[in-house]
Amino acid sequence: MVKKKVLEKLSNTELEKYIKPESRFVFEAVEIAYEILQSRGRKFTETENEQIHNLIQTKKDSEPKYEEYKNNGWDKNYTEDVNAIELYTNKLIWIYCLLLGVIFGSFLQVYNFIKLKQTKAAVITLIFGIVYSTLQVITLNYIGDVEYGRYSLRIFLSGLGALGLIAIKENLFKDTTEYRAKSIAIPVIIAVLIHIYLIYTIFFES
Repeated sequence: MVKKKVLEKLSNTELEKYIKPESRFVFEAVEIAYEILQSRGRKFTETENEQIHNLIQTKKDSEPKYEEYKNNGWDKNYTEDVNAIELYTNKLIWIYCLLLGVIFGSFLQVYNFIKLKQTKAAVITLIFGIVYSTLQVITLNYIGDVEYGRYSLRIFLSGLGALGLIAIKENLFKDTTEYRAKSIAIPVIIAVLIHIYLIYTIFFES
């Protein structure tokens, strides 16, 4: 959801970008920017008014379909609103669990809850990540090599753990806050460094 208080802090020059024909902002942001500029004494010609109204209507017609698609996907509250809070997406957490393990995926979700100021949810997520990862290691060590592959079993168990994390977020601690995707640069760098370390350990120290 676009917050008017946030846009009111912007200068007229910045608000003008919201109402340009090439604007990529959601229609709510365009409407609010238009209203704020008018309240500040900005005079629009009939042509400008028509262009802005057409821009808003076009966005209204197209955005609901996109929102419906997003709400049926991994991240129900995902938005492209530049004013929304930045969080790591469920899809990224899922992939991170599969590649590095549930404990690393839980770190991303803990970050999200801290950003949302949900301390209890962050603590429960961290405890779940530690306990589940410990049980996963014990299980793999106990079972040993299996016919269909130890790696496949690890991926399967990591996938179950990822579902647990998402269940905590979507069911135990529901939050309707709309958010945009936080950059994956840092998680990707960490993942690459961990894999480099593992490869070095396996091939050069074994």
